[in-house]
Formats: sequence, structure tokens, C-alpha cells
Amino acid sequence: MGRAVGELGMSRDDFLDSTPEDLERIFEAHDVAARQPWERARMVSAIMLQPYTTPGHTLRPVDVMRFPWDDAQAGPAPAAPMTRDEHRARAQELLNL
Repeated sequence: MGRAVGELGMSRDDFLDSTPEDLERIFEAHDVAARQPWERARMVSAIMLQPYTTPGHTLRPVDVMRFPWDDAQAGPAPAAPMTRDEHRARAQELLNL
């Protein structure tokens, strides 16, 4: 709740009305928007350095700067969305109810 209300500015009611899948998509969109300026900086840096590389060597943006999300992009496939009953059962399991 802290990230949704504090960092993203969601109201408490919006947060409570959201499903976990909705929140996951919201957080993912926010993360992508936060990465874009860094990706642009990396691309511009690679373009500016390209003339100074050895002939025949191509400088990729990843060669200039590595970010934590570069390795995370090759992660496992997302799980299928859970139903409300599955969420409830999972919450009870985690809370030992």
C-alpha cells in the first residue's frame, strides 16, 4: 500500500478497489516510465562513443551501461491470473488462517 499511495499517489479507496493484477500492471507501467530516461541516456552515450571504438567493433548500449533490469528481462514467464477464490485461499495459506 505504501508504494501505491505514497509513490504513485493513488487514493486509499482506489488501492483497496484494485485487484492484485491491476496493481501489478500499474507498478509495471510506473517502472517502465522510470526506466525510459535511463534508456535514452544509455543510447545517446553509445551513439556518441561509437566513432571512438575500434574498426569492425559494434558498441551496444548494454556495453556502455548495465542496469538491474537488463538481467531481470530474461526472467520466468508470468503466471496465469488467479481468481478471487484462489487469491483468498493463498492469503489464508500465507497468514496461516
